[in-house]
Amino acid sequence: MSNRTARRVLAATSVSYTIVLLDASIVNVALHAIGHSLGSGVAGLQWVVNAYTLTFASLLMTGGTLGDRLGARNVYLAGLALFSLASALCGFAPTQTTLARARCRARAARCSCPLRSRSSIALFPSRPSARRR
Repeated sequence: MSNRTARRVLAATSVSYTIVLLDASIVNVALHAIGHSLGSGVAGLQWVVNAYTLTFASLLMTGGTLGDRLGARNVYLAGLALFSLASALCGFAPTQTTLARARCRARAARCSCPLRSRSSIALFPSRPSARRR
């Protein structure tokens, strides 16, 4: 693949990773307000945060495998669309349980990040001699 394609993949991955970091940061900063508006206790708020992490850990390898089988670009675009939809569901969640479930879906969608697929990793060789080609 061309150097231009590799740079576009890296840019898209960087932007999507930034979106995911913002999503996680926003929730952590807003935990007090979320707990107050949804009437949730500490245990419920822990599930709001931990559901996201647990889903990510359990589906990390699945996203890479889907990228290899279905094409990294297709899986990336589908994951980005599903992540946007799940994030909107999080914003409109009327209860703590609905919020935790929507956050699970958001993280499941983001496990499709293309750098987890073997085809995308091949775009960025680790040996200096391979980079010069």
